[in-house]
Amino acid sequence: MAFYKDPNIRNYLVEGEDVAVVDFDDLTLAPFGYDLAGLIVTASMTYGSLDQWILTDCVDAYRDAISPIRCGMDELRQYAELHQLLTLRYLGANGYRHPWPTVRPWPDPFASN
Repeated sequence: MAFYKDPNIRNYLVEGEDVAVVDFDDLTLAPFGYDLAGLIVTASMTYGSLDQWILTDCVDAYRDAISPIRCGMDELRQYAELHQLLTLRYLGANGYRHPWPTVRPWPDPFASN
């Protein structure tokens, strides 16, 4: 299990290769991939659609760091859908300018075929 509950881009400071996590007021256990899904959702809702290479590089780096079997794409997509529901109420505030359905980097899992 991973342990960070509030994985949004505003809670990370990045300088070159160094990354610091801030805002530890609410830590909890969460499955691997939950934090990455939150970052994908908040980055996409803030900046717009992510280039596919960025998404691929992020997922690969995350999986390389924790183990490829601990963060499957199906789980990542499910956690992202959960994050977008939790973030939806902030759309139009706090920098969230893009609705998730317009920036989702994979097909809508609820769309009818």
